[in-house]
Amino acid sequence: MHCSFLKIETWMKTLVNKPFCFHKSFQQRTTKDWTEAFDDSGIPCGPINNIKQVFEDPQVNCQI
Repeated sequence: MHCSFLKIETWMKTLVNKPFCFHKSFQQRTTKDWTEAFDDSGIPCGPINNIKQVFEDPQVNCQI
């Protein structure tokens, strides 16, 4: 799923104007969708994992 920069720009303006209301927007899409949208727009981002997700991450489980 791709999101245009204009949509991200509009969303960011909304976030700045209503900083405590953005959590509902994030719940409307998956973490993967948000990460791709931000990456496509040049906005650095990454997921915030819970403990279970941390230990399921391939980089954490990589054995040398």
